[in-house]
Parts: sequence; C-alpha cells; structure tokens
Amino acid sequence: MAAADAGSPRWSPDGRQIAFDSVKEGSFDIYIVSAQGGVPLRLTLDPSADARPSWSRDSRWIYFGSNRTGTYQVWKVSAAGGVAMQVTKQGGFEAVESPDGRLLYYNKRGLVGIWAVPAGGGDERQVLDRGLEGYWAVTQKGIFLLSSTEKTGLGIEFFSFATKGLTTVGKLPKDTVLCDVPVIPAFSAAQDGQWILYMQADSWGSDLMLVENFH
Repeated sequence: MAAADAGSPRWSPDGRQIAFDSVKEGSFDIYIVSAQGGVPLRLTLDPSADARPSWSRDSRWIYFGSNRTGTYQVWKVSAAGGVAMQVTKQGGFEAVESPDGRLLYYNKRGLVGIWAVPAGGGDERQVLDRGLEGYWAVTQKGIFLLSSTEKTGLGIEFFSFATKGLTTVGKLPKDTVLCDVPVIPAFSAAQDGQWILYMQADSWGSDLMLVENFH
C-alpha cells in the first residue's frame, strides 16, 4: 500500500496493531495491520467515507467517522472484523474513549466543540464549546486542545476531568501556521500530560518545470 494512500495512523493500546484509513479501494476505508508489518486487513466495505480510526481501551473495537447514513456519525467495528455498529445519532466524526472506557468523547464534522456519550450507548452531552477537528487529545487526567481567538491567538488549553475546569497551559508563536491536512490528526499528547505534539506548516512551495520535446 503506497504511503500516499494511507493516513490517520493509531497504535492499539496493547501495541500490537495499527489502525489507519486509506483510499486504496476508491473511497476511505478503515484498515488494521500488525505493528511488525504484513498485509493490512480491511475492516469497512461500505462505499461511504470511513475515516479517523481510534481504538477502544481494551483494543477490541475501532471507532471511526462515517457518512454512510447521509451525515457523519461515529461508528465502531470489531478489530477482528464484522458488521459495524452506529454509536452516535446527532453527529460525530473523531472519537476517543475515556481512560476508563466508560465514555466516548468526539467532535462533529464542521462544528467547534467536543461531546461525550456513554460507550455503551445513551444520551450525548456537550463537554466543551471549543475544540478544532484534528487538534485535541484525551489523556489520563483530561483533554488537551488547541484554541484560537482573534484576541489571544493560538494557545493550548487543558480541560480537567477532576475539576471540570478549563485552563490555558501554553501559547504558540504568533507566526505559527497550522497544517491543514484533512485526513491526518495534527495534535497528540502523552497520556501523562507531560508532552504535546502538534503539526504546523513552516513553508509552502512549488517548482516550475520545463519539459523539452513533449508530444
């Protein structure tokens, strides 16, 4: 599978497999492959767009966003393969389980904010009124997210599970330009909250080529 075909890689919690999405078959689908390499296993066969996989904490399920019902919702499928099941009803795209596996946090395509629903099903609730697609991460103690306002610019905030409070933990340089790659999450945080990784665009360019004797 060519590198350009695949994106959104996610390690399984047990470190044995990697889930990713790919357009190899013409539309986005979810695949898994052994961390040691090998032939990927295609998990979704629907002609819809299925993208942004993430693992359940027990490594048994893979969540993903799909528009197979006409709007993007969060679905899940067994890592062993099988029929996918719909999780959200009122919209959903990127999804990550809570550390204890009881809640599912997610955002909605085209909307700012983060919602939560019981992993076993139930009513959703909005957790945060901020949170950009591809720029948030769930850790053991809370949710880190990149925020952007005209007044303060780009910053990193932390939502604590314990206090339900939101605090600013860092600012990004004023000249930071976010990398707008729609199929790749661009933000990650270590589970202990000590390190944060984010993607930025340092330069854009192109080359003008002269082709001689072209027919």
